[in-house]
Amino acid sequence: LASLCFPACYFDNRSYPGWLLAFFGWIEAMSILDGKFQAVAWFANPLFFCGTLALLVGGRVPARVILLAAILVAAMAGLLTEVTVNEAGSTAKVTGFGPGYLLWIGAIFVNLVAAFLGRRQEVD
Repeated sequence: LASLCFPACYFDNRSYPGWLLAFFGWIEAMSILDGKFQAVAWFANPLFFCGTLALLVGGRVPARVILLAAILVAAMAGLLTEVTVNEAGSTAKVTGFGPGYLLWIGAIFVNLVAAFLGRRQEVD
C-alpha cells in the first residue's frame, strides 16, 4: 500500500502517484483491445492480489505461479514508451519511474520469496 503514496511514473517529466495509476490504469490497459500495447503491466495488480490471497490461505504452489506471473507482467512497464493521458486520446512520453513503482515491484517480489520460503514443518 505504501507504493500508492509515492510517484510511480513520470510522463513528460510530470510525476503521477501510484494511487492514480492503480485507480485509472485499467482504462489504459483496455487499449489492448484496440491493438495497442500500453499499460499491460496494470494487470499485475489482480495477479498480485490473487497470489497474495493464495499465499495467505496456504496455497504456496498456486501462489508461486501467480506471483511469478505478476512480477513478469509488472516488469512489462519498462517497455512503455508513451501512454494515453486523457479521453481525447492525447499521449505523453514515459520519462521515468519513481519510488512508487519500485515499492510495487518490491512488494510483489517479497510475496514471491515468501511463497518459496514458507513455513517448514518439523519432523519428529
